[in-house]
Amino acid sequence: MEKSERKNYLRESREVSYISLALLIISYIVISSIRFSFYLLSIMLIVSLLNFSIYFYMRYKIHARYHKNIDIQGYILEDNSWRYVLSLSVLLTIFIFLEYPFPFIRFYSFILIVNAFVITTWIVSLNGPIIGMLISRSDPLYEPFLYRAMELANAMNINVPDLYILDTRNRIANAFTVSRKESYVFITRLLMNILDVDEVTAVMAHEFAHIKLRHNLKTSIINFAVILFLINIALYGLTLDSFAGIMLPVISIIIYMFFTTFLLNYIKRRNEINADLTAIKYVNPDYLISALHKIENLEIFSRRISDIYLDHPSIDRRISIINRSRSS
Repeated sequence: MEKSERKNYLRESREVSYISLALLIISYIVISSIRFSFYLLSIMLIVSLLNFSIYFYMRYKIHARYHKNIDIQGYILEDNSWRYVLSLSVLLTIFIFLEYPFPFIRFYSFILIVNAFVITTWIVSLNGPIIGMLISRSDPLYEPFLYRAMELANAMNINVPDLYILDTRNRIANAFTVSRKESYVFITRLLMNILDVDEVTAVMAHEFAHIKLRHNLKTSIINFAVILFLINIALYGLTLDSFAGIMLPVISIIIYMFFTTFLLNYIKRRNEINADLTAIKYVNPDYLISALHKIENLEIFSRRISDIYLDHPSIDRRISIINRSRSS
């Protein structure tokens, strides 16, 4: 699929997903605000089924248009998004049903609505809405790097990701991975300009290691679970007519700030180190060290600044760990 086709495919798929998920949430909000009856439950079932059927058909047509010679079975196997919409439809319908045996659920219905919104937002993020924007500002990676990437992916036993050179107007020397069902690796043009072929290959090995170790997915799940838990603690506090009702949202915010500043960044730093150690199993460590030195020369901030608040270890630390690993 060419760049323009990929961009249009992602845009059209994203629009259908937004509309379908928005209609699902709105339907739930309207129906959950009305006194429960099995008639309303039937309406929610019909709305959910109709919404899912239209969504499935539209996504399949878009998928088939850009992926030649694909049938329904192929679409079901390749596109995970229909599972997200189906799961959310079932979840919201269950919420409506539970209002009958558990009337107190109506009192907490606003909590369910917020949870549905948060879950929907996360589901949409799994479909990678930012990918289309990044691709629109990028050019496909070219030879000889593509051949190196294929060899590397085969050696690491992963599918070859889509590879792009991201135009950042020569301001950022970086590479990063966006992983959903398909994986995308973006290398900034400045980084491509300052590295040679072997060093770019080492950088690709680092990014491929993130894919192999599923770092993005694991970090995303951990972050989402913490957000959802703390949001529910804060929302529960809003139902309390006491001092605790004021403090719980405040405590939730403080805990999340601590989590993102320290714990989440610690996880990300460990992921970077593990990606380095995995990468040097497939490429010469000297090329990765050389690439890190060149990136370091472009750093604005002093490398003496503590990296406890950052989501990447200092380059000195990364190089030290690579050298220790090589000598052990």
